[in-house]
Amino acid sequence: MASVSFLVRPLWTRCIATELKKEGADVGAALSASGLDWHSLNKAEGWIPFVRHAELFEIAARELKNNCYGMTLAQRVNVRDGDVFAYLGVASHTVEAALRNMARYSRVYSEASRSSSSSMTVRAL
Repeated sequence: MASVSFLVRPLWTRCIATELKKEGADVGAALSASGLDWHSLNKAEGWIPFVRHAELFEIAARELKNNCYGMTLAQRVNVRDGDVFAYLGVASHTVEAALRNMARYSRVYSEASRSSSSSMTVRAL
């Protein structure tokens, strides 16, 4: 069975890279360590592997010495630009409800993707 690679839009990843640059961090090294580059973040209709996106979040949290970096970034980004997952978060009354909704959506999306093809790359929003 082929492995499934979830892809995301680079909106937040671009914001992370911009904030790292603004704070004087070595953005090139951070992007390289997470398997990304500016080109992959700036493609108009680009997608990046979620695992790379998550790795850059981890690097940013360490570089900026902010264990809650994801939460503080969310305060500065327009979540409506984040597609389906952003909608699930905004439409939920609590963080717990948002996480449950996202987990449910993820499960449904994964099952639908698995049944449509075992060799395709799955795009998740």
